Amino acid sequence: MDRIDQRCDACRKFDKHPRHIHLGPEGTMTYRHMDCCFNAGCPDESCDRILRDSGQAHGDDLVRFAASQ
Repeated sequence: MDRIDQRCDACRKFDKHPRHIHLGPEGTMTYRHMDCCFNAGCPDESCDRILRDSGQAHGDDLVRFAASQ
């Protein structure tokens, strides 16, 4: 699967790592790395689950874990 570089709205890095996309109260979209979202307090706790299930994987390791699910 091809992935494009995107910016994380929390840490501002550009990369291909998985993001959690949130729709804000005013319809604005927020893109955060899953670990950045976890650290900020993921609103639906999905980042908590995937990081726990992946053994705290990050970056390319998290991409591979998500693809295997």
